[in-house]
Amino acid sequence: MIIIKKRRAYYFTFLTNKEFIIIIKAISITKDYILAFLILSSFIYIVK
Repeated sequence: MIIIKKRRAYYFTFLTNKEFIIIIKAISITKDYILAFLILSSFIYIVK
């Protein structure tokens, strides 16, 4: 889940999946948009 408030994003994920956290931080730094299926596929990977 990503919550954006006052131009700052707060990320709530399982901290055990380093790849997912790196992707989110890279997107936050570049300020690009990400496709929803990438987030969904990463979340499904975390749940498994």
